[in-house]
Parts: sequence; C-alpha cells; structure tokens
Amino acid sequence: GLALDRLIELPRLLRAGGPWWSSWLGGAVWLFVAAYAVWGALSVASLYGHLGRHDVSQGYGTPLRFWQRSGTAVDRALEGRARQEVWVLAEGDEPARDEEAAVLRYLLGEGTQTFFVRGKDPQALLLPAERDGLYLSLRRDPWRSHQLELWGSQLVAQVLFPEAGREAELHWVAARPVGDLLGGIPQRDWVAYDVGLRLVGYDAPALTNRDHSLVLTTYWTFENVPGAQDGQHRLTWLLYGQDGALMARAAGFGLAEADWREGLLLQQRHTLALPEGLPTGPYEAHLLVERWPDGYRRQVVDDLGQVVDDRYVIGPFVFAP
Repeated sequence: GLALDRLIELPRLLRAGGPWWSSWLGGAVWLFVAAYAVWGALSVASLYGHLGRHDVSQGYGTPLRFWQRSGTAVDRALEGRARQEVWVLAEGDEPARDEEAAVLRYLLGEGTQTFFVRGKDPQALLLPAERDGLYLSLRRDPWRSHQLELWGSQLVAQVLFPEAGREAELHWVAARPVGDLLGGIPQRDWVAYDVGLRLVGYDAPALTNRDHSLVLTTYWTFENVPGAQDGQHRLTWLLYGQDGALMARAAGFGLAEADWREGLLLQQRHTLALPEGLPTGPYEAHLLVERWPDGYRRQVVDDLGQVVDDRYVIGPFVFAP
C-alpha cells in the first residue's frame, strides 16, 4: 500500500519543476495505475462469474443455485401466511451438521423459522397438529410421501436440477385437530423425560421378515425444554430376548435439538436390524434418552418431577410366525 501511494505521488513530484518529459512520464504512471485497477476488477468479476456458472459444488456437493431456487419457492409459498415456518425433510442423517441447514437458513433469513427433520436413522416427520405444514422435501421417501398423501397434501412447487441430480418438492398440508392425530396413534401413553421430551404414544412393533428388521414407531412432543444444554440427545432402542440377551439396538433422534419447540408433534421410525433365525419371542424393547457423546441417561419422571426410571419398556411381545 505504501509503495502504491508513492507511485501515485510520483507524477506530482515530477511536474514540480522537472524537465519537459516529466509530464509524459507522470501520465504514463497514471495510465499504468488505472490499467492495474481495471485488470484487478475484471479478474474479480471473472472469478465470480466462474463461481456462478459452476456453483462451486465440489466443496459442498450441491450447487448454490439449487438452494437459491428452493429458498425462492419457500418464500413465495409463505407470502401472506400468518406462520412463517417451513419443515425441511432433510437428506442427511445429521441435519444439524449438514450444509442444508446452514445454507437454507441463511437464504431464508431470520424471519422464517426453519425446522430440519432427519431422513434416516431414524425416519421422522412433523405432524400438522393445529398448525399448517409447509414441507420442503429434499429426498424421495416412500413412507413420508404416503403420510403426506393421507393428510391431503398439495404440491405447491417443484425444484428440478438434473445436472446435479437434485430435486426438491414443496408440499402444503392444512392444519389438523390434534385430537384427530393423537386418536390415530395405536398405543397412547404419556411418558415424561427430564430433558423436555414427552412420549405420547407408539405403534405396535412391526416385524419385517423380508429384511429381518424391526420397526419401532413413536410419537413425541416437547414441554419445558431447557434453553441451553450440554451436548445433543438421542433415543436409544434396546431389544432384549427372553433370557435377557441384547438382540438389537438403534439410536438417533429425528429433530435437531435447537428446533425443539412446544406444540410440535413428531413421529419417528427406528429400524432395528435383527439376526436371522430369531425365535418368535417373547421380547422387550427398552427406550432410553441419552446425551451424546458422554452417554448420560435422562430420567423418566412423574407429574411431580420425581424419578421413576431411566427407561421406558414396551412388551413383552412376540412376533407372529
């Protein structure tokens, strides 16, 4: 910077009592400085043009234009809506760490609440309990698509990006009475964990003989969630046989902890891989809430806040032959 300042100052010094050619030399210096500035500006413009054309997808895996188009579709769908929120059915198994969360939240701005729901391990879906649901689906999932169809969803936008192999669909689902949604849960219950999680029910364990797996579906809401917490929490399913042997396990939580809000109703499907030749039972499924990464177990508490146990048990049950 000092060198450039001295170079710009040179023409004035040359004109002050210098020879006849000093003015020409000063003009040449100014011309060189101007050309250098123009060259720098063109280089920067060329670089940004290259980034815009190629989207720099090598670093993040997905072109920026895909996210921009998805954000624009969400903004248009939310115009005039009282509740400015979108439920993103994410592609990755750790939405809180994925590029999707950071990029979309930035593009949508602080005025839009963005909830990211995991797409696998477990599969999860927010239910439209007393609130309209705007679902931005970033991956194809037959189970999710079936659920949205049952609720009478409307496809309001579709973002196609074939050159990157990406596609997004935006569905709108009208609010449904919470009593109707809770009434559709086969096994109702109310189990409170001391971290703000509330289990409101579950489906009977479903055995899939084709791929030797057990599907455990649970329904959750949130109440008195602590503001700041150490680590992240996950559900851990443990399947025990008649002799007390551990047969299978699965872990994960479908909604990032930063998105836990009172009034939300969350459905989750955990899939436990089973060994072949498993007897029909009986079995018990133990549900724990653990803090990651230290494995601290959250407690099941009663209405007075007294500790009841460190797990919730489903069973005993048997598999149909």
